Amino acid sequence: ALRKTGRAGEAAALLGSFLDGHPGNAEVMAELGLALRANGEEDKAMETFRKSVLIDPRLFPAHTGLADLLRKHGDNAGAISHK
Repeated sequence: ALRKTGRAGEAAALLGSFLDGHPGNAEVMAELGLALRANGEEDKAMETFRKSVLIDPRLFPAHTGLADLLRKHGDNAGAISHK
């Protein structure tokens, strides 16, 4: 909810704190990636999406978020592999 109300930085901090205690939660990790991206932290967002996909290869939001950022940074082949 914070991310969607323009408070992406706060959302990222809360999600990061949650993940400190639950490092294997791929869904929360994907949400963190979205918050980081919304906060302009694209490199951290890509790293977070990649970790999320490794934990749960079926997690669509992580694949989509990663694909969008890869495409934005000119890696079309990488983006296609996550669509």
